[in-house]
Amino acid sequence: ANSGSEANEKVFKIVRQIPHKRYGGKKHKILYRERDYHGGTIGTMSAGGQSERVAQYEPLAPGFVPVPHCLEYRAQWDLSGEAYGERAAQAIEEVILREGPDTVGALCLEPITAGGGVILPPPGYWQRVQDICARHDILLHIDEVVCGIGRTGTWFGYEHYGLRPDFVTLAKGVASGYAAIGLTVTTEKVFDMFKDDAS
Repeated sequence: ANSGSEANEKVFKIVRQIPHKRYGGKKHKILYRERDYHGGTIGTMSAGGQSERVAQYEPLAPGFVPVPHCLEYRAQWDLSGEAYGERAAQAIEEVILREGPDTVGALCLEPITAGGGVILPPPGYWQRVQDICARHDILLHIDEVVCGIGRTGTWFGYEHYGLRPDFVTLAKGVASGYAAIGLTVTTEKVFDMFKDDAS
């Protein structure tokens, strides 16, 4: 793609396409986290957790649902450390259960929230989030546009947490700013969902 916004849009399109092939069109919602940023198109702004960036652009696209952030400094619960991380992950599951797991197709998150405050997730957060996604058959989309290509000390930010995402999106560092390029990467599992498509 030409940008991180477009790379993320491609994930959203894939997530919306899968339920038409497998779930009768129902498992189409995309969850996103407060304070995260995913781009400047209408679709990616619909998955943007920074209200100041979407002001004056509503109405946004339907089917995007926020989940609470995991920033301890702006604590939402009287907890800290691993207990806070587990509670923040539990809050995601509460949204999934409220919306209906059979309607939620993907969870879109930055591995480390960048523009929303450079927020390192608390201990225990990411493993619990991955377990929740697996339990409810929800695809995990990690937006590495800011954190990827060595910016956090590993090739990808998600590597710090032992994650196995279904989608990874990249841009910026891929060409060191010399070219407009973005990438949408997925797993063989997701790719295989389209192998029977005759159209």
